[in-house]
Amino acid sequence: MSFEVICPGCGALSGPSVGVCPFCKTVMSNSSNEKFAQSKSLAEIYESGRLDLALSLARKLYLEDPDSKTNIGFILLFVKILIETDAPSMQIRSVLSEARLIDPSNGDVLDYIEFIDAKNMLKKGYDDNGERQLKSILRRSPKHLQAHFLLGTHLFWIDEQTQQAIPHLETCVRLAPNHLRSWGCLGAIYRKLGNSQLAKAAFKRCIELETNVTMKSFFEKQIRDIEAIPK
Repeated sequence: MSFEVICPGCGALSGPSVGVCPFCKTVMSNSSNEKFAQSKSLAEIYESGRLDLALSLARKLYLEDPDSKTNIGFILLFVKILIETDAPSMQIRSVLSEARLIDPSNGDVLDYIEFIDAKNMLKKGYDDNGERQLKSILRRSPKHLQAHFLLGTHLFWIDEQTQQAIPHLETCVRLAPNHLRSWGCLGAIYRKLGNSQLAKAAFKRCIELETNVTMKSFFEKQIRDIEAIPK
């Protein structure tokens, strides 16, 4: 295979002949377990919230390993990463189309196709067609993280339906404790509602998860602004 081996211990990239990861000393395998190790490591990187790294590695696998295009588990993970890094809908739909050819009745694939349709139908105005379609997905798949996040953020930022947004974003951080964007939105919501304690806790979580220095400073400022409000 032409792509580099992803260490299952730390996520570092190494050449396929390394044998032992130079960073964490995990034994690297060139056996049939190698692809499993790479997929497992990619999932861990995604779940840790390191989306930029997850996107880079997923794209590399997708472009350079032909078998990745026939692996429904990998494709669905790639789709989640693309959605959460705001990839164009056409790109996501293209990846999903390949998955549908492999497994036409796969419920998760069909949910994500419907999700992309719903995203493109969203508009200002409570209970529009996009919102109804997202709610339909959540009735079938109540743990669909991306549907909860999209619906919650749309309700809060576009429809200004703050109370209706909260359950969806709180569900996101229960399902994925490292979901940075949900914590950021919750911080904004709690601050708007005047709950300084919850707002500060949410922004502190953002600081823990954020890797961008500028964004860390932004969240730190949110906390300073809250603390400066007269009690």
